Formats: sequence, C-alpha cells, structure tokens
Amino acid sequence: MNTPFLSEAGEIPAGAPSRFGSDGTWPLVSVIIPFLDPPDAFLREAVASVTCQDYRPIELILANDGSSPATVSFARSLLEQTDLPGCWVEHPGGGNRGCSATRNLGAAAARGEFIAFIDADDTWADGKVAEQVELLSRDPTLALVFGSSLYWYSWSRDAAGGQQDVVRSYGAENLRRIKPPGFIADFLRGRIIAPSMSNLMVRRDAFMACGGFEECFRGMYEDQAFLVKLGLGHAVCAAPRCWDRYRQHPESMTAQADAAGAELAARRDFLAWVQSHCRAQSVMDPGLWEALNKEVWLAGQGRASGAAPQRRSLRWLRKWYLRVEELVIPDRLRYRLWGQC
Repeated sequence: MNTPFLSEAGEIPAGAPSRFGSDGTWPLVSVIIPFLDPPDAFLREAVASVTCQDYRPIELILANDGSSPATVSFARSLLEQTDLPGCWVEHPGGGNRGCSATRNLGAAAARGEFIAFIDADDTWADGKVAEQVELLSRDPTLALVFGSSLYWYSWSRDAAGGQQDVVRSYGAENLRRIKPPGFIADFLRGRIIAPSMSNLMVRRDAFMACGGFEECFRGMYEDQAFLVKLGLGHAVCAAPRCWDRYRQHPESMTAQADAAGAELAARRDFLAWVQSHCRAQSVMDPGLWEALNKEVWLAGQGRASGAAPQRRSLRWLRKWYLRVEELVIPDRLRYRLWGQC
C-alpha cells in the first residue's frame, strides 16, 4: 500500500512512493470538452492544448450542447483529425440542456480513472495532465486536484481593454491537502478562489459517488455546486501550479451575467441551494455553517435595491465587520452566533 503523497499537515512525506506507471501502465484520463457554438478558433485551440500534452493514455470526449450544424461539422472534423481515441456525445435530438447536463453526459461516457474538463474557450498549460495524474496517483484518498489559473486577456488586444494577464492563485500558493468540508468553507468565504472546471482533475469514482453536476444550474454557479457536492465527503489537493489559461471575453457566461446585473441574484439562488443540500446531507460542521450563513448575510435578503456602487459599499462594510469579528470573538462563540444549520 502506498504512503499518502500529502500528510495531514499538507507536507510531502520523505520517500513517498508513486503509483504513477508502477505496473507498466499509466491510468487513462478522460478529457471532456462541453461546447455550444464557440468560435471555431477557440475550439481548435482547446483541442490542440489537449493533444499537445506529454501524457498518454488520454481519451477525448466532445460533448455537444445543441450547437448549430456548422459547429457540429467543424467539431466532428477536429475529433477525426486528432491522434487521440475520440468519442462524440450529444443530447437526444441534438438538444440544448445546459453545461451541467452536458458535462454529466460526457462523464457518463468516460472510461478513465481520472476526468478532466476543459471549456471550449480555454486552453491548458503544457504538462497539466501528467502533473495532476502524479498528484492523484500518489494519494488515493484525494478526489480532486487544482491549482491556479491565468486570467487571459492578451489573447486579443480588443478583449484586453488595457488589462494585463494575471495568475490568480489565492488559496493555491502552497501544496496542501484539504480535509472535508474545509475546502467548501474556504471557497465560500473567498479564502480559496474556486477552481475553474478547465483547471481541475477529479477521480472518476468520486465524481460518480457525489452525483456529478447539478443540472438545475444551467449557467452560473454550476461549477461551485459541483464542488460543494464533492467537497462534503472528499479531500482535495491545492498545488502551486498554473494549469490553464482562462480566456476573458465579453461573450462568456460570467461576463454576460455581470453586464445584465444577474450575478447577485444567481449567488443568492446558489447559497439557498447549498443550505438545502447541506441540510439534506445532515451536515453539522459549525465551521461550514458559519461560512455559509455569513455569505447569505452578505448577499442580503429580498431583491437587490439601490445603485450598484451603494450595494458594493454595503457589502464591503459587512465584510469589514466580519473580519473584525473573527479577530476578537473566539471560535466557540462565533459558532453559536453563526454556526447553526
């Protein structure tokens, strides 16, 4: 039996062995690309960043979420041209069911021990698959590994708008193992930037055990709902590595929601779902409930009112209050105030 790659303190034990290639075969990785009419150039770059990985075996699964005939034809041609074993999946009648259902569709077809997702407008860094397989293979108690992302503005001068590319690694500055449900509390409070789906790799058995993505989330927060489901019962690993380029452009779902002012309402819906899910799973951890209840308070009640700058100012004041509270009030008392389900 292998020694875990990471100790409870998040350190690498001296002489920790690896299962990576130990029996002469390396584990299959299933790569899933969900897509709905992305620009051809984006999809081509995403596929190329997978085929250029220095790891094998990989299977490539293209999951169509109701794209136009032209996009379908182009995507199929990419799949035929790659040297990877390929698989095409789509909903009955080529319909559109949203990103969560489409990722689940791809995962149902996956044969690999590990699953990695990449959105059709993102790309992977060289070495991503090999490095993540190594981490997951060294410690079989880990369900998921993630690192930092490059927020990618420079792909287009027009899209950049003067902004510079930036690596956001908050919460992944050091190699560490995070026990459940601490990972959820940390990303709810912003102590960890919730990893994008293009960044992480997940053990297939853990994905299936938690039920995959929540299909009621068709756009925003579908990634975080999945992370909540997985993180309630499984340990995850944060690593100080930048593994993906997260393309910033005005057609992305996040950008469109921000422009429409829908982000706050979406967050409230997400937090209400987390409360319901944790109660249904009989989660009693006071640290998680403290984080969750504080985020519900920060999001406010009822409909958003007032100008956006006023709402941001009020949220900033509330965050300042909570930070002061955590400095002066002991954990036990805070748990009494906030940690009840």
